[in-house]
Amino acid sequence: MTKDKVTMFICRTCQCVLDVVTDTDGSTLVHPPSAPQDHEVVPVRAPADFAGGKCDFCGQGHPAFVLPANDFRIPHDSMRMSEGPWAACEACAGLIDSEKWTKLVKRVSTCIARSQGRERVDPGDLAILHNLYRALRANIKGPLRRLGQP
Repeated sequence: MTKDKVTMFICRTCQCVLDVVTDTDGSTLVHPPSAPQDHEVVPVRAPADFAGGKCDFCGQGHPAFVLPANDFRIPHDSMRMSEGPWAACEACAGLIDSEKWTKLVKRVSTCIARSQGRERVDPGDLAILHNLYRALRANIKGPLRRLGQP
């Protein structure tokens, strides 16, 4: 997820913004589900001028928008938190802006399946996406904002 630049960590290999998973042993940085899973996480602090990353939804496009959100626990994984705003590419932002969340789930699931070399995502994963975006919608705290705009 897109985070405050002071606390944001990215993977050196793929430049994805990393998620934080907290358990009884502490916190661990992991790839988001939409990131390629073909390498180990190599966490590094994002440089102050970091403007890269991937869309927090589909994991494919370059972020063009930010969706402000409160922190919340991920519904299917109580050890994982969503912290701060989410980055969205043009395509995902268009679906969010027009309230087409079901179409967003379809787009995201197709992108995830492709990145994992599969034809489609299983029904259980679709349910996870629907629940995740339901939790996100409950925590949105403002309109989509184009990156670079106040």
